[in-house]
Amino acid sequence: MTTPTMPRRPRDPAKKNSSPERPDKPRLEQRIAEQVIEAMEAGGLPPWHHGWAYDPAAVARNAVTDRPYRGVNILLTELSRMAKGYGDPRWLTYRQAQQMDRQVQKGEKSTAVVLWKFDAPRRPDHLESQINERLDRGEVVVESDTPSPADGGAPQRRRAPLARLYNVFNVEQTSGDGPLPPLCSAPDREPDEAAEAAEAIIAGWPQRPTVRVEHGNLPPRYDHRLDVVLVPQRSRYEDPAEYYTSVFHELVHSTGHASRLARKLGGMDADLHAYGREEMVAGMGAAMLVGRAGFRPGTDAADAVQRDAAYVDHWRRVIEADHAAVIYAAQKAQQACDAILGEVPDKSA
Repeated sequence: MTTPTMPRRPRDPAKKNSSPERPDKPRLEQRIAEQVIEAMEAGGLPPWHHGWAYDPAAVARNAVTDRPYRGVNILLTELSRMAKGYGDPRWLTYRQAQQMDRQVQKGEKSTAVVLWKFDAPRRPDHLESQINERLDRGEVVVESDTPSPADGGAPQRRRAPLARLYNVFNVEQTSGDGPLPPLCSAPDREPDEAAEAAEAIIAGWPQRPTVRVEHGNLPPRYDHRLDVVLVPQRSRYEDPAEYYTSVFHELVHSTGHASRLARKLGGMDADLHAYGREEMVAGMGAAMLVGRAGFRPGTDAADAVQRDAAYVDHWRRVIEADHAAVIYAAQKAQQACDAILGEVPDKSA
């Protein structure tokens, strides 16, 4: 006897973008890489050096929960803001817009963001290890990549989160009278005030390495074998933002020490790809920290990076060769800043 086939219920077009998207993983990584390269070619700077992304008051955030975005989601939303010229940092899903009596305007395209699931089902040790290795390479591991195994096996040592991809829209892509959280504005800090805030960030990190001032013309650097950050005298820098960008760059490198976040710092001299990825981590992390201190974009710190065309070109070549490098760097930079600032991440943001 043949069982009759029930007709499929037609899909509600209003729910087109309200549920998690599960696209092919490499597609997202390639999309991010292409957006970053396009921004670098258009502006001559890596997008994380523009400063807007890390203003504590204006950082991209969910329009309903008012939670700030983190890591690669800052980069994803800010790349869209740069391309489309959005002035509003608030974002929401199609369903959230409807719930707030707002409507996504016809023809508007969404931006993908990543929401990490930390309550993923139990997995055997070998599968957990594979997922962790992929995350360490900067891959986005979505649920469809991993079968749900039966319960059993050894207790888990470290639970690797899985990702769900959501489509979001900037508030400026919507219309309607629905209420939104108020926009905040960060107080304008004079350079001396921002420098004081930067010094407070450095002094407030209890696990910081030794910071030694050198007299001479050597560039700032971090020695991971001695766990020492070496910086020139501050008087050598005309702009305090450039000085603190250099210091924070090296401090972010130091978070990779075995006693802290244990990134693989050894052997980078012989591995240009690993060197390039770590430099992106330090570049993004330094941008986050100088923004947190209150330095505004458009300073000599950004101009100095722009003048070093070879440095920017190296980043471009690393990203072209490894699309996952941007996601990896954004994740590791966020972890580094959390460690330096002593902040516990909100896993729901």
